[in-house]
Amino acid sequence: MRRKDTVHISEALHSFVQRYGLEGKLDECSAVAALGDVIGNPMMQYVGKVYVRGGVLFVHVSSSVVRGELAMNRHVLLERLNAAAGNAVIKDIVFR
Repeated sequence: MRRKDTVHISEALHSFVQRYGLEGKLDECSAVAALGDVIGNPMMQYVGKVYVRGGVLFVHVSSSVVRGELAMNRHVLLERLNAAAGNAVIKDIVFR
């Protein structure tokens, strides 16, 4: 027997995310998760810690050569990460 006030799970999750204001954090997580696809697996080998703080993506890179290459392509990476996230959640990228 079905209840009349049932809600589909996707609707329940969507209302939960909206109620607690988690849309931005989920978009940031999507951008971080897309980093490997955006820069590629060969460069991803040199990437360590990745996190977002205040709209800035911090990427720790163990190779200075890879860091320089990523820094030269910062604007392209920024556009691709925001496109993958669906919003302009990443304002800048810092390579360390």
